[in-house]
Amino acid sequence: MKVYIKDYLFIRSSNFYYEPQFRQMELPSGASLNQEISLQKGRVKKTGLFLDQPIDSAVRIEILDIQAGEEKEIFVSNHPRLGKGWVESFPQSYFARDNKVHFRLTNTSPDTITISISRRPKFSDGFQLTLIPKSKDEEMIDDGVLRIYVQEEPLFLHDPKLQFRTAKQAFSQEKKFLAFWFIVLMVCAVKTLQYGRRREGDRTNLN
Repeated sequence: MKVYIKDYLFIRSSNFYYEPQFRQMELPSGASLNQEISLQKGRVKKTGLFLDQPIDSAVRIEILDIQAGEEKEIFVSNHPRLGKGWVESFPQSYFARDNKVHFRLTNTSPDTITISISRRPKFSDGFQLTLIPKSKDEEMIDDGVLRIYVQEEPLFLHDPKLQFRTAKQAFSQEKKFLAFWFIVLMVCAVKTLQYGRRREGDRTNLN
C-alpha cells in the first residue's frame, strides 16, 4: 500500500468558489439547488456553504450519495434560518472510495428565498449546479456554483487499517520532499543568524 506524508501531516482544504457573484436566484417553496462536489477516499470531510446574506426562512441542507439512480442520505440538517457567513456540514466520516456527491439546499418555508450564485471557475468542470423545482423538470444552471469548501483531514487519524509502521514507508517514499524542506529550513536558519549578528554588530558600532 502506498502511503504519503500528506496522509499523516496535512489538513487539505479545497476552496474553488471565490469567483465573483454570478447572479441572484429566487428559490420558491419546496424547490432545491443541487451542487455536485467531490469527496476524496479515506478522509473525514467537513463541507461549508458561504452565504452573502442571511436567509430568514426555513431551509434543509443535505449531502446525498447517488448510486444507480438511488439516493443515499449521508448528512441532513434542518435550519429555521441561516445567518450570513459559513454554514458547516459534517457528512459520514469515512469513505472507502472516492465519491462525487450532491450537496442540496432546499427551501422548506412557504416563502420564496434568494440565494447568491457564484461564477464557476474553468477548472471545476463537472461541479454541476442544478435547480430542482417542486413539480417541474430539473434545470441546469450553466456557469454557476454554490460557494462551497471541502476540508480533508489526515488519513491516519481515521483509517484503522493504516498502522503507524507505515509512517516509515511514507517518509522513505518522499525523501526528495523532506530533503527540499530541510534545505529551505537550514537556509532560513543561517540567514536569521547572519541578520542577528549584523544587528548586534551595528549596536556595538553605535556604542
